[in-house]
Amino acid sequence: TDKVAKNANAQVGDVLILTKALGTGIVAFAGQIDRATPASLDAAAQSMCALNKDAASLMIQHQARACTDVTGFSLMGHLSEMALRSDVDVEVVWDDLPWLPGVLQFVADGILPGAIERNKESCAERVKQGQGVSEVMKDMCFDAQTSGGLLIASAPEKAEALLADLHQAGVDQACVIGRVTQQGTGMVSLETTGKQSLPAPAERLTQKAATEPVREEDVPCCGDASLASEASLTGVAGIEQQYQRFLASVGKPSGLDAYTKQAINLALSVATRCEPCVKIHVQKAIEKGFTQDEIDEAAWMGVSFGGSPSMAFYKQVRASMAD
Repeated sequence: TDKVAKNANAQVGDVLILTKALGTGIVAFAGQIDRATPASLDAAAQSMCALNKDAASLMIQHQARACTDVTGFSLMGHLSEMALRSDVDVEVVWDDLPWLPGVLQFVADGILPGAIERNKESCAERVKQGQGVSEVMKDMCFDAQTSGGLLIASAPEKAEALLADLHQAGVDQACVIGRVTQQGTGMVSLETTGKQSLPAPAERLTQKAATEPVREEDVPCCGDASLASEASLTGVAGIEQQYQRFLASVGKPSGLDAYTKQAINLALSVATRCEPCVKIHVQKAIEKGFTQDEIDEAAWMGVSFGGSPSMAFYKQVRASMAD
């Protein structure tokens, strides 16, 4: 039992150590919309590929009191859960949080994946913003992580040696992000010292329209394009026909080619958990020459917005289509 660390034994005075930089969800989303830099994508990939084995071994060696890995539930989600199970309240200093390269700029530019909102729905009521902490600074802390680091509660007298050994072992991003403040009910106080801030939004470059010749989309996902006529449209029926014509028009290639729009349609179908839509758009994607890997990649774009419910939904639909 001396080699097992639980997420339920943090004690007042403990130091909170995080072993990996945050922001994999934000970087991934920036990459999906072609806004990520090669440096940020490379750093995110290296972080996700790095194992937690050495950090876990050192944590045990230095008798850490509590630990959890930071994954899809986000830093705030996992930390508030550890605090709740330990019957304590904790404080995190936003300025001390390690972020992957480019993340602060992406956030300043409004690039925030939808999974952040899903995580906030689960535990935002347990996170209190200190003076000077903006809403977007808080939102960043709910970013869903893929292969994130370890969040460790260490006795203060052991924390310095643990950090030194982590750095010596190559866990370069390991740092102190906060502390356990008092016995409590699992509340997280997010504070700022003002030493770090978000940059100004970057100027957007005008993007060129796609011009690849492709076959036009003929029918929208959940409607009949034949309802759209050139006749005068009035009343309730007219509104419906105008809407159907709009759906048909949106599906045609213009600034975005039809191949790209098909990927977007599939991603949105997964994000909104519309089973008939997913099945229709998977079939259309196959007809357009999508590989299974490309279909899954488009679907995971939807998962990045919808969070774990969309992931479970897509896996279920995919399995049913394979039967």
